[in-house]
Amino acid sequence: MEREKIKLSNQQWNDLVWELYLEVDGKEVPVKEIEREYNDSHRHTEHHSLIFQRESDNKFFKVNYETSVKDSIGWSECNIDDTEAVEVFPETITQTIYN
Repeated sequence: MEREKIKLSNQQWNDLVWELYLEVDGKEVPVKEIEREYNDSHRHTEHHSLIFQRESDNKFFKVNYETSVKDSIGWSECNIDDTEAVEVFPETITQTIYN
């Protein structure tokens, strides 16, 4: 199955992660946050992912990003160039617990 990809400039990427705002081709695309996840850390950065839902068609997308553990490192130093938000699909997992 082909996954849809949304190309994001560095500014679009920043706006999506911090403001939950997405604009594509000059038009606002309403989105809502589904989940943020901490993935890993390195010497100067922490790695995160954001799952969001595009409200127009209810598709889900994932974008990865890094944050600084040092105040002197900003968005542009942690998240270089542009990126893509990649379509993801929800999967229901059943877990059995015993009390």
